[in-house]
Amino acid sequence: MRQALKVLLFYFLFLQILAPVIFAFIWMIYSIATTRSFDLDAPVGFSMITGQYIGMGMMMMYLWRKGYFRNHLMTEKPVSINTNFICLLMAVATIWLTSIINIYLDWIPDLLETKYDFLLDSWAGILCVAVAGPIVEEVVFRGAITRALLKEYSPRKAILISAAIFGVFHINPAQIIPAFLMGIVFAWVYYKTDSIIPCCLMHILNNAFAVFMMKNYPDVDEPTELMSGLAFAIVTVVMVILFIYMLKLFNKRNKAINWQVPAIDNELNNLQNS
Repeated sequence: MRQALKVLLFYFLFLQILAPVIFAFIWMIYSIATTRSFDLDAPVGFSMITGQYIGMGMMMMYLWRKGYFRNHLMTEKPVSINTNFICLLMAVATIWLTSIINIYLDWIPDLLETKYDFLLDSWAGILCVAVAGPIVEEVVFRGAITRALLKEYSPRKAILISAAIFGVFHINPAQIIPAFLMGIVFAWVYYKTDSIIPCCLMHILNNAFAVFMMKNYPDVDEPTELMSGLAFAIVTVVMVILFIYMLKLFNKRNKAINWQVPAIDNELNNLQNS
């Protein structure tokens, strides 16, 4: 738990505070010096995109220096194409079923809605949300945090704790419960495969689909709102069956790893003393 909390602290510091504030300040100084005026929207957009990339780079550098990437600590076990495909189908079903749950949570405030408006105005922002962000989050939350928790707690407890952390650290109240549910699936996949690769693919699919919805259906909060009546019922039943079948197929193809064995990655244990 100590190592997990340490990673969380640096993640929050780099991505949520240090990088955005620094680059918003730099842009403010530049704007005042060149135009003798200050537009609030400009530094917000600038810090959101540039700050996110720099913050992610700082986080990856920290994990690199602490040895998380040595000897394939995050991706030890090869993952077959079939397993990745199963995970993607599982993600499709999870996205739909989570969307149904979100319909009943529309009373929860969305505090970061304008943040995505800024990010999605450019390709750099879209790639940040749909690709770079998911990869870095999987490295942090599954490759570092979930791995550390699996070494200390039972799989069920480790998965639930990591999913709760994943949900809370989205900060936005409207995203906490959906992120928690997705975090359970991602952490379970990581637990069974010992690889962040399928987790990254699932996370990218989820975020890319969210970007597609926001760009093409800005007035629609959830994809399930695009259907009603019989069509909605049929798709929901299909998604439930798909999720259950993919879950069983995935579970059959991937045997659980004994994460409590110290020989798995002694290097990670040594990180707590660094």
